[in-house]
Amino acid sequence: MTDTLSAKLAADGVTLTGIDLTAEGPDADGWERRAYTLTASFEGRTFTQEARYGMGASEPTILDLMGMLLRQGANAEEADSYEDWASNFTSNPEEYMPRKTYTENVELARRLRAFLGDERFEDYVYDTEHDD
Repeated sequence: MTDTLSAKLAADGVTLTGIDLTAEGPDADGWERRAYTLTASFEGRTFTQEARYGMGASEPTILDLMGMLLRQGANAEEADSYEDWASNFTSNPEEYMPRKTYTENVELARRLRAFLGDERFEDYVYDTEHDD
């Protein structure tokens, strides 16, 4: 049976230590969102990342945000290119998300791997039931 993300984080000693609302309303691209800063700690390392959540969604928990960040990073990392990644969201190239979003998510995956280690990152993304 696959464990939940919350169970694996706790068992591994990954601590989600903070979630702060840092912005609300449209971003520079016009997307209505709430921006949060998530902070986590593990084996003496600290990971801090902004997470943007759509305004129409319910208020996220810190676990929701961590799960979302793991999936976003993995999704971008798995793509062969920006176009491959963007086409996962729409088939119309005129509606593709900005290239900077893809680049930010590839960097997010790199930072999460550095924070958690490759094995934990892959386990949390591919072999874990997300609580959200």
